Amino acid sequence: STYGKCVQKEYKDGHKCVPRIQVMAGMPRVIFAAHLAHELTHAFLWLRDFPQMPSELEEGICNSLEFMVLQRELSGIERLLALHSSGMYSSNTTTGGMGGS
Repeated sequence: STYGKCVQKEYKDGHKCVPRIQVMAGMPRVIFAAHLAHELTHAFLWLRDFPQMPSELEEGICNSLEFMVLQRELSGIERLLALHSSGMYSSNTTTGGMGGS
């Protein structure tokens, strides 16, 4: 994909490995994690000898895992925002009430 790459290698004896997974740097952690999940899914399918499938199907599977990571991360952010808006969360919560004054 544009944001990542799963390098796959197969030796003459049939042994398979994934020597490197690359994900573009500089993006927010949540987006990075989603792209990493996508590339790790490619690696999993390759290493587990899944049957050959059309590239559109493989990309769809990888995109599904990428979406699941985004969905999980965003639900955590939504919970945090709900706590903040209800007043149950404040900046003092993270510092234990020991601000800089």
